Amino acid sequence: MCLAQREPEKLRERKEAEKARFCKIALIKDTTNKLLNRKVAVTSCKQIQQKVAEDYEIPVGSKLVTYVMTKEMNLVYRQVKKVAPQANSQRCLVLRQQYAISLMALLAQGKRIINVDETWLNETNFQRKTWCRPLSSSTV
Repeated sequence: MCLAQREPEKLRERKEAEKARFCKIALIKDTTNKLLNRKVAVTSCKQIQQKVAEDYEIPVGSKLVTYVMTKEMNLVYRQVKKVAPQANSQRCLVLRQQYAISLMALLAQGKRIINVDETWLNETNFQRKTWCRPLSSSTV
């Protein structure tokens, strides 16, 4: 006599649990893909857990999130590489020139100018690793 005949209620519970698990997996995949497609840095499994709970009001475990991201979505958890800001792009050069012209006009009016150096601001992102697709870059 098989389990289905002996305990049909247990078999029904197992099928419902499996169906709920597949539903959670689909939600995790959907949420992760939405974030990655919008170029949002996915830095931890907890971030996905919170987003799924916020959007769908369904709790998911960190082990399931990690499993889905590594085994089913083939994502990798990589070291973040910092990229230099594009300070000498054409756009930035024009903006700096316009800023200098406006400062010269203010100086001519006798205004006091206080300069705040913000060149270090791109160094405030202290992220170490991020989840990303296998062939994509992990740059910040």
